[in-house]
Amino acid sequence: MKAAFAAFFILLTVICDPAQRPVRKILVSSKKAKVVSETKPTVYITFLRRERVEPERKDDGDYLFFRLTNNSSWPIRLDMFGSEPKFGDVGLYYSIENTKTGENRIGSLYCHHVCSVNSLGAGKSLIFSIAVEEACNDATMKIRFEFAWENELSYLEGTDTTHIVNFYFNSIPRSVLPLMKDADKKYFYQKNRCYS
Repeated sequence: MKAAFAAFFILLTVICDPAQRPVRKILVSSKKAKVVSETKPTVYITFLRRERVEPERKDDGDYLFFRLTNNSSWPIRLDMFGSEPKFGDVGLYYSIENTKTGENRIGSLYCHHVCSVNSLGAGKSLIFSIAVEEACNDATMKIRFEFAWENELSYLEGTDTTHIVNFYFNSIPRSVLPLMKDADKKYFYQKNRCYS
């Protein structure tokens, strides 16, 4: 009888003692980083082509087309806006920064006007474009994204997680995006913020 009482007392202590109860963890430990293709980063941008867009407005001209690929096993969320099909699947918010100094030359990582936050599924990609005048050999394009499950877990007040995918314009062939000669930089700077 004493043994049964002692066993019941120990069991009751374990059940009632808060130190013995499982603690709900804030981080989801069961989520492991998985990718669709082992040879590619989780999210990446690839250059597709330079294309002349038939001008409907006087600012239309040459555009650089890119593919943003979600190589993760989870959906990602991106700030987007509508785009005519000739410019790609969607318009994305991006910033272009000086690679060496980090100075923002043009654009923004965040939507400041009307936009929508949409998901890009696991293993999916989309095509977008930017005006060739915005691209510089010494610059980096940055696009912000977040994993959909991170947004669901952002119940901690004042905390969120975002990620940035970079594309370095110096990886584009010089036949597509030639280096500017010093004499041309002054004229080119009048059209964009690439050179100062």
